[in-house]
Amino acid sequence: MQIKQSRKEAIFTQAKQEPQYLAIHACQTHYQWNIHWMCRTLDIQRSSYYKWLNRSETPDEIENHQLANIILEYDETFGHILGYRRMTRWINQLNHKHYNKKRVKRIMGLLSIQSVIRKKKSKYINQRQRSQPRTSWLETSTPVLPIRHGSPT
Repeated sequence: MQIKQSRKEAIFTQAKQEPQYLAIHACQTHYQWNIHWMCRTLDIQRSSYYKWLNRSETPDEIENHQLANIILEYDETFGHILGYRRMTRWINQLNHKHYNKKRVKRIMGLLSIQSVIRKKKSKYINQRQRSQPRTSWLETSTPVLPIRHGSPT
């Protein structure tokens, strides 16, 4: 789960070298490049590539894909305002499931989904935003007398 792609193409596998395997597969399919040469160049064992190529999805990966579809649906339904905590609450409540907040947060991160929150309006005016700066911050009504050194007269 190391690649962030478009929402529809997010990868949910635990394979560490998934990007390299996908690159080898794409280059071999489209350009007919030699698999042995690509594996050697990317420092990957050829047997691990073939094992990845013939693998089947695990039940966790299938469930993650289902959860990702639910997250995408709720994100559109609620207008992109749900963070991972509220998203988890809505999913668990409406689907009668018990998904962990961390799992929902991880999948939302892979799908690049974030809540849209408005900025708080400032109640106070910043000093730089004033039209005329204040010249005097402290005004007193008592006169300031000069200090004399020596004997008082």
